[in-house]
Parts: sequence; structure tokens; C-alpha cells
Amino acid sequence: MLEVKSKQLKVGFLVNPIAGAGGPAAHKGSDLVETRRALLAGEIQARSPSRALQFLGALDKLPECRFVTAPGEMGADLLKQVRPGAYSCVDFDLPRETSEKDTQKIVELILKASVDLLVFVGGDGTARDVCSVVSDETKNGGKQVPVLGVPSGVKMHSGVFAITPTAAACVLNEVFSGELVSLVEQEVRDIDEAALQKGRVKSRYFGSMWVPDEVRFIQSVKSGGVEVDELVLADIAAEIGERLEDEENQDALIIFATGSTTQFIQQELGFPGALIGVDVVRSGALIAEDVSASQLESIVSEFVGRVIIVLTAIGGQGHILGRGNQQLTPEVLRRVGRENLWLVMTKAKLEALGGRPLLIDSNDPELDRLWQGLVPVVTGYHDQVLYRLGGESLVNLGE
Repeated sequence: MLEVKSKQLKVGFLVNPIAGAGGPAAHKGSDLVETRRALLAGEIQARSPSRALQFLGALDKLPECRFVTAPGEMGADLLKQVRPGAYSCVDFDLPRETSEKDTQKIVELILKASVDLLVFVGGDGTARDVCSVVSDETKNGGKQVPVLGVPSGVKMHSGVFAITPTAAACVLNEVFSGELVSLVEQEVRDIDEAALQKGRVKSRYFGSMWVPDEVRFIQSVKSGGVEVDELVLADIAAEIGERLEDEENQDALIIFATGSTTQFIQQELGFPGALIGVDVVRSGALIAEDVSASQLESIVSEFVGRVIIVLTAIGGQGHILGRGNQQLTPEVLRRVGRENLWLVMTKAKLEALGGRPLLIDSNDPELDRLWQGLVPVVTGYHDQVLYRLGGESLVNLGE
């Protein structure tokens, strides 16, 4: 059980300064050499600072909260903007280019300050670094401190993240308000690079951490693997193919988002399909493959006709936007419009959500709010269902 034992809540706060940079750039992670080079050259930007500020800005009920954080861009610079005077820094010389070893050392120092909860901003790689320290009893004094992830990575398969930065703030607000929040052990997972080389997106288990058990605000672990029932996927592909033959869609610009389901559809239509990339098709031809956010924005802005996005949800979590497809920026989504989202899922995947809504985390809270409601989901040939995107429990987050 997580509850405030004194008037003042002490929260560890850590930011991976490069988290999320690889997503819009169409890289498969943010620690890759090409991503770091692009960051240093100013060609791309990390998402983590803006995501951290969204989280901090929504902590409206924590007047007595005290943060223990890292210096500079790994924490203090952001807290200085939103909660000046409400934090202290651990003693650590931050290098110009940080690494996982810096993250691990800072987590050790934060834990020594006896924090009630550790909040980190990053993705699965950051979760692995945090877990390697938090779960090591020789480094944390034999006590496992609860952890909460603010999602800001390219891929987030682990079950330690809130569904949005604002949702993470809601969890802390509830704790400080005196509500009893249970703790649950959740898995830390990251992509299996060996499987990826063979064309399969599969996550590996790297450990577990205790997180607040708030099902409204905490995402589930991603379920991996290609759909077993290829007949269902073939039916979905046939439906999409028939739609593309309609006169109104023949000259449309078609964006295929990431995922094994959309890749299957592309292959059925005769395109190679990037498993964890975004492709663009027009008039039966592949015109751009594995595009970055800037490339996609340029293509969409120069096109005067209808733009359609074919996308699916992450199995087990229900996110349709904001997990592994950050190339679909708010600018692209506004240009496309909610009515031109072709959401494809098998009924088995929908049923696996257990009634939980589909989720959107576009990095634009206003767009997320406006796009909530019932959306049609293609589940077979001439077969679709209406399913909830977002939910009433999320409508007023941060308001």
C-alpha cells in the first residue's frame, strides 16, 4: 500500500534527456548512434522535456511535495521552470553526453535520500536502467521503492508506465490527497533485438518493479507476437483492399502505421511493409518507406487530396497513437482528421482489452481530448464494431 506517512511527500524525479528522440526520426530507439548524432547536430529533438513538463504542470494537489532529482537536463532544469524551490539535487557531475551508467548511478543516489516514490521520464530502456538498481537489494538498502514511469520513449512495452504524463500526475495527486493506492508488481520489458533482426517484434523480460495499482491510469504490458489466425487478418486486408478500390479513395494518400497487423495488410496488397516503420502509398504504389516525422509532415503538407491512416492498437495495452508510431505527429493527425483513421484489429485483440478503452497519447493533450469517443474498428471483411477511444475517467485529467 502506498500512502503519505508525513505531511510532505518526497518524490525522486529523473529524466532521460534523449528519450523519445528516435520515434519521430523513424529510428527504433533513442540510444542508437545515428540518433545521438542527429540530436547533437540539432536535427531532431527529444520528447522527454515536454513530456516531463506536462507531468509536472498537472501536479495541482502537491503543495507540500519535495523532489529529489538529478542536476541539469536530467531533472533540475525542468523543475526550476515549474516548481522552483521545491527540489534538491543529488551530488553528481553530469557529463555532456549521458549514458545508462549515469542513469543507474543517479537512481542509486536518489534512493539513498529515502524517497517515497521514484518517477522517471523515459521509455523501456530507461525502465531497464532504473530496474537494475531498484530491484537490487544491495543498492537500495533491502527496500523496493515504488516506481512510476512517465511515457516518453519510442516503444513502451513495460507495465510500469502511466498511460499519459497527465495520468502519472493523477496518481501522485491521489496519493497526496490521502487515498490508499495499492501497489502491484509489474514487468519491465524491452524489445528483443535478435527477434527484430528476423522480422518479429517481441519483447524480453528484464525484471519487475512495484508500481501504483491504478488501472485507470497505468498501462498494461504489451502482448507480443503475430496473430495466429491469419484468416482473420486476411479478411481485414481484403476489406482495406476493397476500400482502396473505391473511387473516392483511389487517389488518396494512404499512411500505413507500425505493427504486424498493418504489415500483414500491406503484404497482402503487394507492398513489403516496414514492421516497425511508417510507409506511404498512393495509387497502388509505395512512394515512401519507413519515413520520419519530418518526412511525413512534408509529404502530407504538400498533398492536396484526402489522407488516410491505417493503424492498429498495441496488443494488451490498447494504445493506437503514441507508442512506437511517433512519426504520426499532432500536425499530421490534424491534417488527416479523426474521420480518416482506419483502425484495424481482430476481435480477439479487442476482447483481450477486457472492456478497457483504446488510448491516444499524441503529445498534444487537447487533440487527445477532442478525439475521444466511439470509433469504428475494422475487425473483418465487411465487419466492424464501434469501440471507445479514451473514456470518461480520462476526460477531465488535468482540469
